[in-house]
Amino acid sequence: MTSALPNDEDDNASDFIKFSYESVQKCINKNKKYPEVLFPCEYQHCTRSFSDIEVFMKHVNSHMSEVQLKDDEFICSWRLCQFTSGNMKEFIRHFHFHTFHAKIKTEGRKILLSHYQKPSVTPCSMDSSEVNILPDLSEEFQCQWNSCTELPFEEAQRYYWHVGSHAHEQQSSGSKSCNWNLCTTSVKTTSKLKDHLKFHSQERAVACPTCGNLFSNRVKFIDHCNRQLLPKDKSYECSYCSKTFAIERLLRDHVRSHINTKKCPLCPMTVTTNSNLRIHLRYRHSNVRCFPCNDCSYAAKSSHDLQSHIRSLHGSPQIRCHLPKCDYICEDKVTFNNHLRDYHRNEPKFYICHECDKKFERG
Repeated sequence: MTSALPNDEDDNASDFIKFSYESVQKCINKNKKYPEVLFPCEYQHCTRSFSDIEVFMKHVNSHMSEVQLKDDEFICSWRLCQFTSGNMKEFIRHFHFHTFHAKIKTEGRKILLSHYQKPSVTPCSMDSSEVNILPDLSEEFQCQWNSCTELPFEEAQRYYWHVGSHAHEQQSSGSKSCNWNLCTTSVKTTSKLKDHLKFHSQERAVACPTCGNLFSNRVKFIDHCNRQLLPKDKSYECSYCSKTFAIERLLRDHVRSHINTKKCPLCPMTVTTNSNLRIHLRYRHSNVRCFPCNDCSYAAKSSHDLQSHIRSLHGSPQIRCHLPKCDYICEDKVTFNNHLRDYHRNEPKFYICHECDKKFERG
């Protein structure tokens, strides 16, 4: 089933794709029903939307025939996406990930619509110019369930469906074992195993319809929105750094970042979380480099490091600052966000050096 998005003349439809509380409140004030939240196609000038995910996926796939090639680079024409790639397989993964991303952005819109009357949740206020900038997808969607012979997937959604299907293979009434390569986790129920498999597949449940960030569950998405409240609306203050938060749970989570409870078994170093400890062990006590560069002799310790190396030495700048009178260009989203924070936002600096009184955003 397909349907066209409402046109701009309809009061109910303003900012349908780019969600805004103002448009929802406008409908509420006029006692009008807000349109059903569907999956919108954002390819170039396409204005179709869908209520069935399979039909939506098939429709987006039809746009593949319109992809343009320039200087041996495939160009993604999804709105507000600046991605190009000379690797056809990587480009196809990227192109189809927009389908999944649109789906979970729709989940984000649904969550915000269901909370619009609750003062505990506010919409994201971040810049929407990067809403369709996708994460790095250089690695294949390859199932690593032991004995699985499926070839790598081109479409993220079908990959996630496939990985989740392995949770139903164990019919016994006892504990369910994860048979993912090198994983020894056991859980009590099929549903918990299915949730656990999302950790391996890196499947995300919801995306912010304003900024595009991805989250593993609705609580983290709501926290993302609440973190952006103005300082006057945040009543919970950290006693370590004076940073304020909208709800007490966010404060508790933040306070843990000041307390080092995990000790390295090989040196006196202590860190705040198990993930930080793993990173410390990888970079300080291990010489294993499993991610070789195809263009030179360099090998990285992580996929992220390899992609940073490729962008810096073998790639070309992809992200340009959109703000007036700014010509800044960089290779990745993290660096670009740092640029916005340092040069275009008047964010307060909470951390002061005890030697010289210079202020910093991070401790």
